[in-house]
Amino acid sequence: MSNKIERKNAEISARVDSLIKDAGETANSFAKTLGYPRAQTIYDIVNGKAAPSYDFFNKFALSEFSAKYNLHWLLTGQGDMNRKEQPTQEPTQIVAHERDPRDVELIATLKGMVETQKDLIVELKREKSAEGLGSGQRSAQTATYSYAGPQSALK
Repeated sequence: MSNKIERKNAEISARVDSLIKDAGETANSFAKTLGYPRAQTIYDIVNGKAAPSYDFFNKFALSEFSAKYNLHWLLTGQGDMNRKEQPTQEPTQIVAHERDPRDVELIATLKGMVETQKDLIVELKREKSAEGLGSGQRSAQTATYSYAGPQSALK
């Protein structure tokens, strides 16, 4: 499973790198436009050291880049890198209700996945704490976590 995750992360990293180059940006200027104080986050994504987070995709969706580049493509690799329809307004004047509805759905999916991961971390910490109390026995109950959100968007 980790090979699949690593492959997906590498694919997203390559798409982020392609987008930066297509936009004529550097990792530093791209990071600044997204609102990051330093470019390290973008360098780590492009170099495959870190996977893009919900925060990254949210910043992207709210940036001027979302007017030209397809968030659905960035997340999944499906479709074209560039949006088919360019907005007639300046990117800074675009408001959230004018965004592609698929972008909103993908962001909601990512947010749900992050919340599920947070819940899993809390549960794992509880189990580890319970194991450390000297009983040496794990709970008979094992929680199974899955996110039941719109999975079709991420396939």
